[in-house]
Amino acid sequence: MANSTRTKKKEKAPEPNGVKMLSYDEGLAAFDRTARRCLGMSGEEFLKAWNEGKYKDVDVDTPEMMQVIMLLPFAIPPEEDK
Repeated sequence: MANSTRTKKKEKAPEPNGVKMLSYDEGLAAFDRTARRCLGMSGEEFLKAWNEGKYKDVDVDTPEMMQVIMLLPFAIPPEEDK
């Protein structure tokens, strides 16, 4: 008879103060998902337009824009170790 015991999935320990630290890739994915949901464009498309100044004359004080703008730091690659 085969062993019917299931292996329990190892759960990750909670972060201090309940804050989940994201890796760069996880943060970038969150930024991309939010840009797609709120603005109908990829995070990469938004970032390109943002860096080109295409939002200088646009009302960025909307809930949708603010959600994406707040996540801009997640789109900045980490500095290389020197």
